[in-house]
Amino acid sequence: MEITPFPLVLASTSPRRQQVLTQIGIKYRVIAADCEESFAEIDAYKAAQVLAERKAVQVSSQCSEVVVGYDTLVLCEAKLLGKPVDEQDALNMLRLLSNREHSVHTGICLAQNGEILLSDQEITQVFFRNLTEAELTFYISHEHYLDKAGAYAIQNLGARFVKRVNGCYFNVVGLPVSKTIEALEQCWRILHERKNTFGT
Repeated sequence: MEITPFPLVLASTSPRRQQVLTQIGIKYRVIAADCEESFAEIDAYKAAQVLAERKAVQVSSQCSEVVVGYDTLVLCEAKLLGKPVDEQDALNMLRLLSNREHSVHTGICLAQNGEILLSDQEITQVFFRNLTEAELTFYISHEHYLDKAGAYAIQNLGARFVKRVNGCYFNVVGLPVSKTIEALEQCWRILHERKNTFGT
């Protein structure tokens, strides 16, 4: 069976997510989600999953295909970190992560016609070494913090900060590969059962 035996839409313009999907042989087209990404009123442990659901549901109401939505957030010392708003915000995030363990949460949701088919999340533990102010200044000057949850990208200069990773590396990039394949296979079974039940 093909990994995606049904048309798939990615509700994200993230080049990192597109690159990983292409790398593992998944065919898709892109429709950008346009919905609220605030997580202030959401339980920290489930926030990434809730935001992924919002994206998938919003985009799936515009098309007939199955839509996959993702969202990635960082949780450290009971504080939830999204994308930094500016350099100072990025510095504050990285100082918090320095010499500490944090968890990277990526929510994944598959939806069709505005209805959630399935929803889940992957959690990876990441340990940062102690970061010097000189390192942080160097990193910030290269603007790799832009559009990154927790202000770093493990696949770029942010790799310099990481002491070790427990769990899925690709989850830290923003797209948990194994979880995605499992979700697509489960989605196919759901759609197949519906077709057999309703004959459509």
